[in-house]
Amino acid sequence: MKGWRRSRFAMTSAVLLAGIMLSGCAAVRHVSAELRDGTVRFANCEDFAFDSVDVSIMSKKSPYDTRTVWHSEGSSEVSGPFQVAYGVDPSGFSSSIGPKSFDVAASSIEVLFQSSNPNSGPGPSGTFDGAKLVEGRWLNWDGNIASTPCRG
Repeated sequence: MKGWRRSRFAMTSAVLLAGIMLSGCAAVRHVSAELRDGTVRFANCEDFAFDSVDVSIMSKKSPYDTRTVWHSEGSSEVSGPFQVAYGVDPSGFSSSIGPKSFDVAASSIEVLFQSSNPNSGPGPSGTFDGAKLVEGRWLNWDGNIASTPCRG
């Protein structure tokens, strides 16, 4: 009987471990970016309700020099898919940091859509090489360039 319990415990543990590993604990949250009329735009490609947007940059010359250049938050959540232009607050949002100017081509740009709801989990985020942004074209999370966002 002891052997049966051990094998049942081992089987249950293996199933739980596999479930945790496959459950999306490291879920991919897709974001796209484009350059339009010199302004960086971001597309939250997920059905994710967010109430803040953070944009940080890292200089390619000094990768340890990371700074937040824009933070916008609102009192209500906006559901995605949703597009945001850098420095333009979504309706009902306001900026508490920036927008600050920066050299797009010389920067690595990170955007993070967040929710203050603790049950939401990590929000969609993406990091983009500013030099790879093309006017009027979307740079998707997988590195592909497309005419529309969220096409991986």
